[in-house]
Amino acid sequence: MNRRVAAALSGCLALLMLIALAPPASAGTGTDGPLTISASDQVLQQSCFYYQNLSYSVDLASDIGWSLQVDVYKVGASTSAGSDSARGDGPDTGLLSAYLCDSLDGAGTYTVRAVLTSHDSSYNNLPNVVSYTSFVMSAAAIGSSPTGPASNGPLTIGASDQVLQPSCFDYQNLTYSVDIAPGVGWSLRVDVYKDGASGGRDSAYGDGPRAGLMSAFLCNSLDGPGTYTVRAQLTSHDGTYKDLPNVLAWTTFTMRSTDTTAPSASLGAPRAALTIGSTVAVAWAGADAGSGVDTFDVRVRTSRWDRAYSGWSYPSGLQRTSTRSATVPAAAGYSYCFSVRSRDTAGNLSPWTAQRCSARALDDRALAAGAGWSRKTGSGFYAGTVTTTTKAGATLSRTGVQASRLGLVATRCTTCGTVGVYLSGRLFTTVNLRAASTQRRALISLPAFSQRTTTVTLKVTSSGKLVQIDGLAVAR
Repeated sequence: MNRRVAAALSGCLALLMLIALAPPASAGTGTDGPLTISASDQVLQQSCFYYQNLSYSVDLASDIGWSLQVDVYKVGASTSAGSDSARGDGPDTGLLSAYLCDSLDGAGTYTVRAVLTSHDSSYNNLPNVVSYTSFVMSAAAIGSSPTGPASNGPLTIGASDQVLQPSCFDYQNLTYSVDIAPGVGWSLRVDVYKDGASGGRDSAYGDGPRAGLMSAFLCNSLDGPGTYTVRAQLTSHDGTYKDLPNVLAWTTFTMRSTDTTAPSASLGAPRAALTIGSTVAVAWAGADAGSGVDTFDVRVRTSRWDRAYSGWSYPSGLQRTSTRSATVPAAAGYSYCFSVRSRDTAGNLSPWTAQRCSARALDDRALAAGAGWSRKTGSGFYAGTVTTTTKAGATLSRTGVQASRLGLVATRCTTCGTVGVYLSGRLFTTVNLRAASTQRRALISLPAFSQRTTTVTLKVTSSGKLVQIDGLAVAR
C-alpha cells in the first residue's frame, strides 16, 4: 500500500470515528437491536466521582453469552472520560457507572456509546451492536439550594448557623437521616462549599436505616463569614452490592463574623455549706448559643472561723481552663467560697456567678472544756479526737466566733443525751443526740442566723447520758 492510499484510509477512519462518537439529538434512551441503554442528567461534583445513572437492557436468547462496553465522551473530545463493562448470558438488565473527573471534563453535554458483543453457543463472535444516548452535566446547583433541611428520597440532611471561630475548627452541626431497608448498604458523603469552593467534607457508611451527626473541617482563614452550601451525596447498594443511582440533597447555613452575646455560667458544687472532709469539690458549667463556650475562670476566697473573708484570689491553674471541676484542699476551721465565669470562642465573658461556700469544721480540741469532760482519741473520730461527758451542765466554748451558721460534729447513739447551743449566753437551740444506731462523726447542721461575732457555748442538758462532741463547724 503506497503512502497516498494509507493517508486516505487514515482520514476515512478518523471521519468514521467522529461520526460514530457524534451525540444523539437528545438525552434519554438509545436502542439498537437487542441493546437498550439510557442515561439521566447529572449535577457536577467537585472532584472525581462515579456517574452511576447508566442503565442497560440486553434482549438475547438464554444460550447466547455477551459482553458490554460503555464509554462516556464529552462532546468535542476524542478520548473517553469514563467507562464500564458488563458480561452475561441471555437476557439481562442492570446499572453501569462511569468514572468522571471534573478537572478534566466539567459541565456540558456527554455522549454515551455502548457496544454489545454477542456470541453464539460455540462462542463465535457475531457482529457488534452499537447504541448511543447522551446526558447533561450541570454546574449550576452548587450554592443555589434553599436554606433549611433538605430531603431527597431516602436522604434527609440539615445544618444550623454558626459563629466564626478564631481558628480552624470542626463544624459539627450537620445532621443526616438515611431511610433505607435493612440489608441495603450505603455510603454518604457531605461537602461544604463557599462560593463554589469546597471548605470541608465528611463521610459515613451504614447498612439499613440510620440517623447521625457529621462534621466538616472548616478553616476561617480560607472561608470566613458568609453563606455555605452543604451537598450530601448518598450512594446505596442493592443486596448484591450493585450500585444504585446517587441521591443528592442540599441545604445551606450562615457563618456569622461576630458574636457579641455573653455566655452563661453556673456553679453546681460545692453543695454542702458545712463539711468534715479534707477537700472541697467544686464543679461548674456554661452555655452559649453563639460561638460556643471556650474556657472558664474560677476565683476563690477564704475566711477563718474568727475572721472576715479575704479578697478574691485567682488560682493560675483555674484561669482560662477548659476543665469543669476541681478539688481544693480544706483546712479545719476555714470557709472556702467559689465563683466562676465563662468565656466563649469570640472572647465574650459572662458575669461572675454568685458564690458557693463550704466550711470545714474545727476539731473538738479548739473548744475550751469546763469541768466534767474527758479528752479521748480514736481512729473513728473526726481528726482522731473526741471530748466526752455524762455530766449535766458541762460546757465547751469558743469565743470570738464570726458566723451566720453553725454545725455540731458529735456521736449519735441510742443512749446519747442532749446539748444546748448558746450564742453569747442565750440559748439558741437544743440538739438531741439520740439515734437508733451509733453514728460517729455525725455533722448536724443548725439553723442559720444573722451574721455576728459571738461566743458559742455547748452545754449538756441531759444527765447520766453520753455526750461526745467531735467538732464545731463555723460558716460566715
